[in-house]
Amino acid sequence: MLIVFSGIDGSGKSTQIKSLCSAKILQKYKTIKVWTRVGYTYRFEALKKVIMFFLKKETTQAKYHSQRKALFKNDLIQRAWLFFALTDLLITFVLFRVKIFFGYVILCDRYIEDSKIDLILNFPEFNLSKSILWKLILNLAPKPDLCFIFFIPIDESLKRAILKKDPFAEKRETLEKRLKMYRDFSEKNEKSTIEINANESISSISKRIEFLVEQKILCHEA
Repeated sequence: MLIVFSGIDGSGKSTQIKSLCSAKILQKYKTIKVWTRVGYTYRFEALKKVIMFFLKKETTQAKYHSQRKALFKNDLIQRAWLFFALTDLLITFVLFRVKIFFGYVILCDRYIEDSKIDLILNFPEFNLSKSILWKLILNLAPKPDLCFIFFIPIDESLKRAILKKDPFAEKRETLEKRLKMYRDFSEKNEKSTIEINANESISSISKRIEFLVEQKILCHEA
């Protein structure tokens, strides 16, 4: 079973994944939590550290982030990053199929739509629809059994970023674009997505998610 949590930063995805992972309804299942933001999976992070090591560059995330825009002005570097990031994402999603086949429940922090939005915002000149790797991802990635999309006002997202002292917090303009894309996606896929109002209490959101997951498990077992 694949359960996806999408939405802008600060909307409480990680908190709810942690809560669900320890919930009674999943105790009898092999459950794993996976972060699948394009270019930031554990596998890709390891690759970046190796590259930085051999280039004798600072390997901290903060340093990498500050240098990223300058690096991506080089077309070759940008193309290489996209190739490895998309290949990594493809491998991750194919492995999801294997895990699901062997009975695992995967709690996925971000999924295909999140990666699509990231790529559109960060690489506006990249024609995603013509990418062979992206087409493979769309065809080979397993369909989520449940897809929760967390929505929160921009002001609250910015406030939470400050409280968390997030060094990579996005600007209001970017968050507004991102939020609109999530709204559009949710409206176009209202039958296969579940909107979560992240302004509600953590406990009430947890109860709703656990109930929906339990109903989906009962359908699978029926």
